[in-house]
Amino acid sequence: MKPTQKRLLPLLTTAIIGISATAQSAVLVISDAGLNPGPFSTAFATAQFGADYQTTSVASVFKADITAADSFSPGVTVKQYLQGFSLVVFGSAVGSGSTTFDRPGWAGVTTGILSISPFQTRNDRAGWYNSGSAEFTLGTPSTNETTLNTPTHPIVAGLTNPANIYSDGFGLQSATLNSGALPNVGTGTIVGTLNADSGQIGNNLGPVIMAWNTGQQFGGTGTHTVAGPRTFFALNQNAFTDTSLTAGGLQAFQQAVQFTSIPEPSAALLGAVGMLALLTNRRRSA
Repeated sequence: MKPTQKRLLPLLTTAIIGISATAQSAVLVISDAGLNPGPFSTAFATAQFGADYQTTSVASVFKADITAADSFSPGVTVKQYLQGFSLVVFGSAVGSGSTTFDRPGWAGVTTGILSISPFQTRNDRAGWYNSGSAEFTLGTPSTNETTLNTPTHPIVAGLTNPANIYSDGFGLQSATLNSGALPNVGTGTIVGTLNADSGQIGNNLGPVIMAWNTGQQFGGTGTHTVAGPRTFFALNQNAFTDTSLTAGGLQAFQQAVQFTSIPEPSAALLGAVGMLALLTNRRRSA
C-alpha cells in the first residue's frame, strides 16, 4: 500500500463517521416548545417538506458557538447536525429578546436555510439585511399585494406581477423598510415587497421574499458570506394556517423550498464508502 493511501484511509474513515453521525431526514424545522412542527400543520409540513421531516427545539440549536465541540450532543456539534439535512427551516424560533446568535457560525452552515419570520433574520439577530421586523394584518381585500422586484427569480416563476401571494386579512410578519428605503441585502436579491394594495403604509411596505445564493453576502451587521442558499419568505410564526397562502403563494413557497434545498448527504456518504473500499482492496492486493 502506498504512503498516500495510508494517509487517506484514516481521513476517509473519519469523514464517513462524520457524515453518518449527521445524516438525517431531508428537512429540519426549528420550533418553540408546544409548536410542532412549528407554526405549520402536520399536513402542510408533510406536503411542503416531505413525510420524513424532523423537528428540533430552539434551545437545542441556538448556541453562542454552534461550532464548539460537543455543543449539541457527544461527538456532534450543532453545525454538523444542521449540515446533515438538505434544508433547515426557521419556523417558530428565536424570540425577540434572545441575544444568543452565532452569526458567523450560522452563515457558515452549508445546508440551505429558509426563514418564515423576520425575528430570526433581522439586523440585530442573524443580520441577513439591515432593517427590522413588523407584525400587522393585511387588508381585505388585498388582491395583488406583492410587487415582484425580481420577477425572473425562480422562487416566483410563473406568477404575475404584481402577485397575490397572501390571503386577505392574513396576519403577516415581514421585514421593514430602512428609513423609508428598501433594506440592504448585500449581494443577495429582494424578490418581492408589499405594495399599497396590501392595505399597509410606511415601513410595513417592506420585503416579503429575499434570497441569497451560496457565496453571496448578507447586508446586515457583519456582512457574512453564506456557505449555502438562504431564503426569507414572510409568513407568521404564531398564526399560520393552511389557507394563509393563495394558490400562487403555495406555488411560490414550494419553489422557495426547492431553491433553498441542497442534495441530501447520502451521495457524499456513498462516494466516501466507495473510495474507502477501493483503497482497502488495493491494500489487500498489495
